[in-house]
Amino acid sequence: MISKLNLKKLKKIKSQFFGTVVIVSKRRSVEEILFYYKNGHRDFGENRVEELITKKELLPADINWHFVGNLQTKKVKKIFNKVHLIHSLDSIKLADQLDKRATYKNIKINCLVQVKIAKEATKSGIRCEMLENFLLHCEKLENINIIGLMGMGTNTNDLKLVSSEFDELNHFFNIFKNKYNLKYLSIGMSNDYKVAIKSGSNMLRIGSLLFE
Repeated sequence: MISKLNLKKLKKIKSQFFGTVVIVSKRRSVEEILFYYKNGHRDFGENRVEELITKKELLPADINWHFVGNLQTKKVKKIFNKVHLIHSLDSIKLADQLDKRATYKNIKINCLVQVKIAKEATKSGIRCEMLENFLLHCEKLENINIIGLMGMGTNTNDLKLVSSEFDELNHFFNIFKNKYNLKYLSIGMSNDYKVAIKSGSNMLRIGSLLFE
C-alpha cells in the first residue's frame, strides 16, 4: 500500500532535481499508479510490452508512457505507436524495425539510445566507441527521433564505480548533444539517483524506492 510517505519521497527527489522523473511502475497495480497520477505525476515506465498496453487501456489518456525494458523486434508492432518515449534502442536492427513501422503510420517515434557503460555482460547497449556510428545511422531514418542517451550503471554498492560510469556517459552526451540535437541524459535509478544527479542526469527512472 502506497502512503503519504512515498509521496513525500517523490517530492523530495523532485526538489533536488530539475529534470524528468519517470516512475517505473512495472508489476504495480492500476490503483498504485493512480495514486501518483492523482497527485500530479504523468510519466510512468514499463518494461513489458503487454503490461504497458493493458495499463494504457485502463488508465487516463494523458499519461506519458515510457518503455524502459529490452524491446524485442518482434514486439515492435504492438507498441511502437503507444509510447511517449522508448528508452532502450540498442541495435541497428531494432532502429530499422521501429522506423519501418512508424513509416507505415506516418508518425515519429522518440527514442533514447541505450549505451553500455556497466561492467556486467548481462547489460546491453551500444558501446561508447560505436556510438557515433549508430547515431549517424539513425540520423538517416526519417521516422525516428533520437532525443538522448540512456545508461545503467553496474549493479554494485561501489558508488565510485557507478559514478565513473555515469561520468563517462555524460562525457559522450556533451560531445554529441549539439551535433545530434540530444536533449536527455537518462541515468539514475532508485539506488543510485543521487550519484546520477551529480553526473548530469536530467531524467531519472525511479521504481522500488517509491513503492516500499
